[in-house]
Amino acid sequence: MHFARRGFIAVAAAMLLAALSGCAASNPGGPEAAVGPYLPQLRPEIASPEAARRNLAELLSGANGRSPGVGHPAIPTTGSATHLADLLALARGAGSKAYLFNDESGRTMYAVFKSYAVDRDGITVNGKIFAPFDDLADAKLTVETTPPEAASVGSVTFPGGPQREVDTHPRPYVVSLPGGISFHFETMADAAAFADDLFAIQQAMKAGERVRAADFAQKAAQYRAAAVKPAVSEEQRRLIVQANALSERKDYAGAIDLYQSALDVDPVAYPGAYFNLALLSAQMERYPRAIAYMKQYLQLEPDAKDARSAQDKIYEWEILARKGKGGQP
Repeated sequence: MHFARRGFIAVAAAMLLAALSGCAASNPGGPEAAVGPYLPQLRPEIASPEAARRNLAELLSGANGRSPGVGHPAIPTTGSATHLADLLALARGAGSKAYLFNDESGRTMYAVFKSYAVDRDGITVNGKIFAPFDDLADAKLTVETTPPEAASVGSVTFPGGPQREVDTHPRPYVVSLPGGISFHFETMADAAAFADDLFAIQQAMKAGERVRAADFAQKAAQYRAAAVKPAVSEEQRRLIVQANALSERKDYAGAIDLYQSALDVDPVAYPGAYFNLALLSAQMERYPRAIAYMKQYLQLEPDAKDARSAQDKIYEWEILARKGKGGQP
């Protein structure tokens, strides 16, 4: 394998975010006036990504019973007794409880947990399910409304207990994210606020990426023109060796973090880091990210022996991303 840098997608300053407000999608009259899916917008009170994260943390705090439902591939597909062990595994952790909300036929619609945390990198649900913010770059953020007949709750399953009939308010307003994760809300106002906060983070990331891409293009040109390429430092080598060790053990997230740290030391001394980051991201089905890393590798090494296979990987990941695997089309 080859080796990369934490700041591939950067969060822009508030002034860059503000500059984008004129081109943001919006629904005049607010979310309740929207016809069809609600398209998020930049709100004046969200002046920075930090403010958006604070809003998300408050929204997901569960105050007044507003905890959203969560959909994810790890969540059991039904509330049957055979799936209670899977539900119990997800319930263990910070929140200690989880409930499956099932439709009339017993199929899982979403799960409601007791613990939701927001940090600089993303949203963590009960310490088990993670929605990274850097996957938002290519996501199409909307709020979809589930038809009433499909949103009706038939029963709730909880770890260690039988299935029981409940009279509860459904969560018909859905925001879907890459990686198969979705958040379900009881009111359109909460769902729209959630989408607006994510949209603010997304737009700041895009603005920051444009700045960073221009900077990387300049560094790549200098690298290609240099007769003597920069050497890998001992610190960088240590991080690369450690990243390889984690990759061999299939700890892809840990390996990615170490490769990114290696590129923080020097973004061009080891072009192979971008190649490795691309492959690791693809292993995690984060195809838009994999494509971006591989393009950076080719910017540095356009004549590499594996340049043809690297470009072919980009073509392969493009169709997987469009099919909705690891990223929305």
